[in-house]
This record gives sequence, structure tokens and C-alpha cells, in this order.
Amino acid sequence: MNMVESMQVDNISLDDIQMSGAESFEQNIVIGDVPIDLKFYINNYQGNIYYLRLFYIANHVPRLKYEALKLAHDFIKQKTLNIDVYKQIFEMLIAEKLNECTSKLGKEGTNGDEAALNEAVCTEVYNGGNPAGLVYDQAWMETTRRKYTVQIEQLDTDLKNFKANAIKESIRRASDELGELYLSNGQLNNAYRCFTRSRDYCTSPYQELMMCLNVIKVAIFQNTWSCVNANVNKAEYLPEIRDSGSTDLTSPNMASLISLAGNGSAPTEAKAPVGFKVAVAVAKTLLAVAGGLCELYFGRYRSAVSYFLQVQFTSSSTRQSKYPGGGRAASGNRRFQLAADRHQVNPDHLEPPVIYATSTDIAFYMTICSLATMDRSELSTQILGPSSVNARMLLEAEPTCREVIHAFHSADYSTCLAKLAQVENQLRMDMFVSNHVGPLLQEIRSRALCQYFSPYQTASLDRMAGSFGTTRVALEAELAQLIQKGAMNARIDSHRGLLKALSVDQRSICFAQALKAADDYCRRTQTLLLRLALARQRLIVQSDRGQAQMDGYDRCAIPDGIVDYESYSRTLNNQEKTNMVS
Repeated sequence: MNMVESMQVDNISLDDIQMSGAESFEQNIVIGDVPIDLKFYINNYQGNIYYLRLFYIANHVPRLKYEALKLAHDFIKQKTLNIDVYKQIFEMLIAEKLNECTSKLGKEGTNGDEAALNEAVCTEVYNGGNPAGLVYDQAWMETTRRKYTVQIEQLDTDLKNFKANAIKESIRRASDELGELYLSNGQLNNAYRCFTRSRDYCTSPYQELMMCLNVIKVAIFQNTWSCVNANVNKAEYLPEIRDSGSTDLTSPNMASLISLAGNGSAPTEAKAPVGFKVAVAVAKTLLAVAGGLCELYFGRYRSAVSYFLQVQFTSSSTRQSKYPGGGRAASGNRRFQLAADRHQVNPDHLEPPVIYATSTDIAFYMTICSLATMDRSELSTQILGPSSVNARMLLEAEPTCREVIHAFHSADYSTCLAKLAQVENQLRMDMFVSNHVGPLLQEIRSRALCQYFSPYQTASLDRMAGSFGTTRVALEAELAQLIQKGAMNARIDSHRGLLKALSVDQRSICFAQALKAADDYCRRTQTLLLRLALARQRLIVQSDRGQAQMDGYDRCAIPDGIVDYESYSRTLNNQEKTNMVS
């Protein structure tokens, strides 16, 4: 039995593409126009993420649905062997057509002839009768299925031969090749299984790093972020990542690693060898992006910023990818070609890690997460400071992000919020950050309101509403929520239209804290005196382990009926003095 029969095939469902988060699916629907050239936008990606992003856009942006499906259709036919996702495109169109026909029939219904209606709709959609104008290509389906079956059987046979000969390196490479082929066909479970199997055949830290990166890639596509987190942590503790001081320039494994950051194809001409340090920088960038996306998914925004600040891009990263849509469809022996090229890697192929996100995406992630979690001093040092080289390079890649951060830092909150509102729909198109856009933008607005009012004792609500582009009534509601949460220490004077800061007497607070500390000291002192008096009267009982303790000391044997410990202590002291006199 070959591996096609023994392994279960898992399709990529559209539910797998939807990120879970604070907002529901209905709230993530983008209503209104999105000023974006979808073809230009999506050409910055490659591989599986290309059509996964298009499917997400088709589900969440009604105005771009058919254009997204058409682009996904063309990419899948040209660059992948994924016949299951190809069929899902037409299933989406058929479902929409059926809903349209059912709504038109209304109360008349289908008169019990649902099968005939379904067949008619399927025939119409397959023949191009759909808004996207797509025609079902049965010939391509059969050809691709045969091609895929032949490749699977060949790689499966090679893997069995390598296992019979017990050649570790060959087994590892064959497992990776088989995993890449499964990945190109959208069989993520099988791809994950192949990549994890190669762990047993890794003979060097480089190979372990490659294995971790492959598993992270599949786990992100599967939306299993706990697995992503585990493998990112594991890869970060490898000596090659922690200590990159080596000057080794001859590592075919690192050449394969570099291929993960670009389009995976072998260079046609070698300009200069890429050193070990550059390869490690690429690996660190891939891990930083994956770690940042994982923290973003779990809502740990400040931790996500720390990961995104580790992302490094070359100068070629700030331009559009020269290889739009360059997937790993028929990758066959691409990795072997890279290794056989003896690490002569063209520097122009060191594009950003478009496996997951582009430099523009990372810039937006870093911008909104930092504004929602950092104050102005932290923005100055960690984002805008001279030592934050990576952050400044990311901001140079996307001028809008640079303008937003500078506006917030310079207290120009109206400009900052206006620019964020302009890109809000574009952010909601992003499958990784869409569910977090609402909470993040709300937190940024709340921070802006608090920082706007912080220098004043009294502020005009009308002028404040004009600065934030809202009405006075809406502003009062926002301020009331901030005051209730304790984020703002103020009081709203609706009659006069003022926001007044509550006067806090710091001197009284200091005295109250001092008196509280004195009372606590007196209480502990009296407890110590009571313990000493009981010890002198030999009224101590050794406590068992686990027995409750009183004020950090062993519980003393106090006679029944004694409640006032201070009086009891004075009584014992007086009795002791009487005994001494007598």
C-alpha cells in the first residue's frame, strides 16, 4: 500500500483560515470601499499564504470577493497541485448561487425538486455562469491528480529505500521533500507528520533549526499556535541562534534555510556567497515573525512588539517582491538544487519572510501594538530612538506607520487617529490581525484621551471633542468609561461642559500611609511581646507541620476565654513583676 492510501487526506477548509479573537465573524466583515489594488497587494506573497489570504478576503470583504476568488483560482492552477482548494472555490460559488435562487423563489419553494435545482446550478457555475467568470477545468484536475500521485509514489519509494539502507541524511531529506509535496497539495496534517518525523534523523543543529522552521510554517497554516510557540522557543535555544559569532561560509544547510525566506527557487546566477551570519539573521527573522504572530494571536501585544522589533530586513526587503506568487507547487528537488549549488546564494533572493507576512505587514503590526501598550517615553527609546535600528527600517518600509507613530508621539492625536481610520479596513483584511483591530484601536484612542488630558486641571469638552473628531455626547460616554475603569482620575461637569481633574492631596496621602505603617508596626510589636510573655510562663505548645500560623509565628497555647491579647499580655507581665518582687 502506498502512502497515498495509508495517510488520510485533510482539506483546507475556510473555517481553518478564520482567526479566533475578541470579535465575532460577523463583526469582522469589512463594510465599504477598500482603497487597494488587490492584485498588487497579493503579489507580495507567495506559497500557501497567497491563496489563504485571498480566501480570507473573499470571506470578509464582500466588494473584493469575486476578484479574490479569481486570483486564487489562477494561482492554484499555475503554482500548486491543490485540487481540493480548487474545488472549494467552485463550492463557494455554487453555495452562493443556490442561496440566490432560493431567495428568488421565496415562498413558492422548489416544489420538492431540490436535486434538479442543485444539478442545474452546478452545471451553470461549472460552465462559467458565476460572477467571477470561472470555468471548471476537469482536464486540469485529472492531470494534476495523476501528476501528484506519481510524485507521491516516487518519493514514497525513495524514502522506503533510504530507510532500508539506514542512511540518516537521505531519510531526512526525503521526509522533507515529501512534506513539501504534501504542503503544496494542502494536506497540512501529512506535511506536519513528515516534517516532525525528520527530527529523528537530524545530525546537526542546522538540521534541527530547519525542522523547527518547517514545523512552524505548517503550524501557522493549521492555526495551531501552541505548536508554533513550542517550536519557536525550541529554535531560540539552539546554539546557532543564541551564538551567531561563527564565520563559517560553507553550509549547504543554511542555504536551504535561506530558501525559506524567499521563493525557494535556486538562483540562476551567483553574485556572491552569503555568509553564515546572514543566514542566521534570516533564521532569526523568521522566528521573530512567527513568535510575534503567535503572541499577537493570544493577545499579548507588548510581547508581540518585542518580537517584531527583532525582525531584520535587507535593503531589498522594502520593495515589492520580484517573485509574486512564487509557490512551492512542483518544488521537486529545489532544496537539493540549493544544496548542490554549494551555498552560492544570490543576495537579491533574500526577500522578506513572505511565507507569513511582508515588511509592510510587520510595520503595521508593530505600530498598532506599540501604540496600544507603550507610553511616549517607551516609544522614544524603543521605536524612535537611535538604537532601534530594526524599528526605523520597518517604519521606512511603510511611511503611513511612521507618520502615525510620530503624530502620536508629538501629541497630534487627531492626525494619528485619522490616519489609523484610513487604514482600518486594510488592517481588517489581514488574516492575522483582523480580530484584534477593534480592541487595539480602541486602546490607542483611550490612551490618546488620557494623555491629552494629563497636563490639565480643567479641559473643555467641546474643544476636546473637536480634537478627537467626535461629538460632545459621545466623548462624555467615552470619558465616563475611562473614569469607571480607573484609567482617568477626573470628573465630568456636564453643566459647564468641563472635564476636571480630581485634586489629590499628596500630603494627606503620605500621612495616611505613615499612620498605617505605624499601626502595623505596633501590632507586630505587641504580638512579639505577647509571644515573649507566653514563653516566659512556659505556655508554648510546639505546632505540628501544616498547622496554621498566626502572624508568622507558632501558635501559642492561650487559655480559653482570652480574646484581648493586649490585656492578656499586660496581665502576664504584671504577674511576672509580682513574682520577681516576692
